[in-house]
Amino acid sequence: RSGKADLLMLEDLPPILELERTHSKALRALCPGSSLPIIWMRTDQPTYSDVRVRRAIAMSIDREAIMRTVYFGKGIQAYTMVSALYPQYFLPLEEYPPEVRQYLEYHPDRAKQLLAEAGFPRGFTTEITATPLRRTELAIAESMVGFLKEVGIEAKLTPLSYTEWTGVVLQNKYPALGAGPADASPLDRVWEGTHSKAGIRNRAYINDPQIDRIM
Repeated sequence: RSGKADLLMLEDLPPILELERTHSKALRALCPGSSLPIIWMRTDQPTYSDVRVRRAIAMSIDREAIMRTVYFGKGIQAYTMVSALYPQYFLPLEEYPPEVRQYLEYHPDRAKQLLAEAGFPRGFTTEITATPLRRTELAIAESMVGFLKEVGIEAKLTPLSYTEWTGVVLQNKYPALGAGPADASPLDRVWEGTHSKAGIRNRAYINDPQIDRIM
């Protein structure tokens, strides 16, 4: 309004949208950030060590609904742990091979089938440990509870203050699923987030010799 330049996060979307409505020339550009909301799964636990369960959870997420309700249609969907800020490492959905893309799309019926194949025909109970530090991460975690319920997974949402959350999720002490913000640079997320020797940065407890060799 003053004619000055400001940099605003998508966390501030409601006032941004109001400013866009009342001052059509105010919003010049949207660009991806270096941080993404991420859901981690404890792959050291029997339930989440089964790739069918992980794929079922991925296929239960309606990303288009999240874009509409959480981001008001503003944003770029990410399908890995790397932000669109790094185009040399970022792939849009249509560029994934079909055998991979199917797990990144919303297919709740297929998710139920995978859960049944994994030994959970009636689903199971779990817990999502999240933080209200930013509006979007908590809203996504709340949406996850609904998406999981549709495929038979009863998820309890445990919101923690950011201080508590960093002492639990960032120290890999969360019980099942962890939700929150994470830096999405290629080095931090791809290497430190997947290598078995990355310590607490490997928040999903990934221990895969093939991934280690690739990294």
